[in-house]
Order: sequence, then C-alpha cells, then structure tokens
Amino acid sequence: MMKTLLSLLILILFSPFTSAQNGQAMSGLISSTDTVRISVHREPDLDTAGQLASDGTLSMPLIGAVKLSGRTTTSAESLIEAKLKDGYLVRPQVTVRITQRQVQTVSVGGEVASPGIFTLPHNQPVTLSQVINMAGGATDIANIKKVTLRRASSGKVYTINLKEIIQGAKKDIVLVKGDSINVPEGLF
Repeated sequence: MMKTLLSLLILILFSPFTSAQNGQAMSGLISSTDTVRISVHREPDLDTAGQLASDGTLSMPLIGAVKLSGRTTTSAESLIEAKLKDGYLVRPQVTVRITQRQVQTVSVGGEVASPGIFTLPHNQPVTLSQVINMAGGATDIANIKKVTLRRASSGKVYTINLKEIIQGAKKDIVLVKGDSINVPEGLF
C-alpha cells in the first residue's frame, strides 16, 4: 500500500515534466526561430505548421505571410482572426501554439571558473559580462583586457577589453547564438 502510494505521488509530481518534454505545445512570446502550429476551428484546410521564415513570418492559405515573431501566441491569434475576417470567414477561431523552440547556446572557455556551453534565455538579451558571470567569473590569472569573441554567424573575431565594460567606460556586447568567448591567461 505504501509503495503504491509513493509510486502514485511520484507519478503526479513528475507528470507535468514528462508531458512538457514530450512535445506539448507552448504559449508565450514567439521567436523568429520557433516552430508553430496554427489551427483554425472547423477549417482544417487552413491549419498551418512550420518553422518561421528568417523574417519572422509563416505563410498561411488565403492570407499569405503573417509576421508572428515578437508577438505572443494570443496576439498572433487575434491578428490571424482579423485577417481571416477580412473577406474570408465570418467568425474565425484561431489557436496558435509554439511546438518547438530552438535552443540557443554560447561557449565560454579559458580562464573562467566553470568553462562550458551555456544556454541563452529565450527572448532575453544576454551580454558578454553576464555570460562570463554565468561561467563563474574570470579567474585570478585571467587577462580580462583581451577577451576574444568569435561570431559563428560571420566568423569574425573581436578582442574586447572586459575591464572597460565592467567599469562602464564601454558598452556591454549582446551575444548571439553560436558565439564563442575565450578569456586568456594574463602574462605576469
């Protein structure tokens, strides 16, 4: 009896985790890298699913490309309903769900307490100084005046004086997916 009760309690406690990990649709702010599903009640021919294009749009039957990135799922539903009301359907009911979010990571190596790969929060900018703090901060022998940032998107390498950023003399740099940061050892 006690074993069954414990098993039931574990099942209840962890069932939300399991269903969310098994591809349950999400609501919230839509990012340009998300995959979404749009359902139009009683109009299965209008249902659409896919990853947003690079300009943040998804093409739908009848109304064409609809810009979804930067909108909440609720706002996107209202936008699509308004477009469908404009000459196509009398009272459309639309549901927009995010089915997959693309994980965005950056790597931090060199003289930091915990080098590794870090996941960037969804739809929230993260700066160079913040990600170095996420890595536990620079070690005592780090040369924070010559931090390198390699942009995966362009292949360019930048040398950054993190000390000036920390002191407020220079603006912090917003990181993007695929950035690689290295904090070198200082010469004594």
